[in-house]
Amino acid sequence: MSVPRGRYLVLVVTLVAATFGIATGCGGGDGDDDDPSPTCVSFVGAAAPAPSTVAVRSDAGGSCDQAVVEFVITDVADVYAVGADVTYDTDVVEFESLSTAGSVLASDGATLATQVKEPTAGTVTVGVGRVGATAGVTVNGTARLFRMTFRKVADSGTGALSLSDELVQNGEEPPETIPGIPWSGGTFRIQ
Repeated sequence: MSVPRGRYLVLVVTLVAATFGIATGCGGGDGDDDDPSPTCVSFVGAAAPAPSTVAVRSDAGGSCDQAVVEFVITDVADVYAVGADVTYDTDVVEFESLSTAGSVLASDGATLATQVKEPTAGTVTVGVGRVGATAGVTVNGTARLFRMTFRKVADSGTGALSLSDELVQNGEEPPETIPGIPWSGGTFRIQ
């Protein structure tokens, strides 16, 4: 069966647009110069996932007004709990929520406990750990620990997401910090 040349071109253009994210929920407008295109928030991680690290990367669950960032861990044995102080620019975004859906820490059916505190504006203390489990999980490859959702509060700008007091703990009794696991942050961009 042959496809008419005009329909083939429309199909190719549609596939290219879908592949490169053209015509997503952000940008566009109706061509009226008095109606500016909306600005959207995005997130770019500072480092790609690598063995024995925790990286932060953009997650597909966001929208034009929200950025969902995913904290992932790569190739670490006996992971029982994780935590960090997450600091962000309050002139650019605000923290909305934390989700453990799909967390590798619950991959064997373990119940998770979460801690989310906002001790100061622009800082969220996050903790996620296994409850009642007798051991940690071994992460082979890259897997999600948790996701955080941020909402834009500006029409333009950039702002860092940085981390401090990071820890990854093992399943010892009591849990001990696993040394040598760096965490990397990233940058929010509104444009």
